[in-house]
Amino acid sequence: RVDMEVTLPGEGKDQTFKVSVQWVSVVSLQLLLEALAGHLNEVPEDSVQALDVITRHLPSMRYTPVGRSFFSPPEGYYHPLGGGREVWFGFHQSVRPAMWKMMLNIDGNDAYWS
Repeated sequence: RVDMEVTLPGEGKDQTFKVSVQWVSVVSLQLLLEALAGHLNEVPEDSVQALDVITRHLPSMRYTPVGRSFFSPPEGYYHPLGGGREVWFGFHQSVRPAMWKMMLNIDGNDAYWS
């Protein structure tokens, strides 16, 4: 287990957070392969969640994550809503098991107003 304090700049003053990183378990992708091949009745959700976390890592570094979606400010195309709010376009992404393989579901019709 690793414990640390992280300080992030905030509005007006910095905020300090306590962060703990701890080993939890090993995720077996072999069980997922067996489920996709039809040898198991249930798909192991921990394997699906692990793949979802892995595929969401890079977009979360490039875009602003909100829930299960990613957004970026429009470049050269400003959408003011008044009151300091604006529209950002984005996409929803998730990993889902299909009949014989894993699928990456991406919906490019997501919008967010702030």
